[in-house]
Amino acid sequence: LVIMTVRDFQGQLIKLTAGQWAHFTVLRPYLIAMEWAVRETLENPEEVRKSERAPHSRLYYRRYTNTVLGDKFMCVVVKFLENDAFISTAYLARKINPGELIWRK
Repeated sequence: LVIMTVRDFQGQLIKLTAGQWAHFTVLRPYLIAMEWAVRETLENPEEVRKSERAPHSRLYYRRYTNTVLGDKFMCVVVKFLENDAFISTAYLARKINPGELIWRK
């Protein structure tokens, strides 16, 4: 069941399923109140990198101040398949992970 669709900054349609949302909000309950930031990070990221660990995934980053964990980067990980793109996870990070730079604002 798809609960969110969003077009990223390049117009790519990205989906979020109820199962994925439930999975990563159980691990990171603070995300429940930050659903808007997940969407905003995809629509208007500050940086996008290719994942070093998962070659078909991109990491979208946007900095937020005063989150429940302090000043952090929202990282939204999107897996790209041939005719599909979906959010595989999201989390707050203290720094941007290494990986090939795809785009920077």
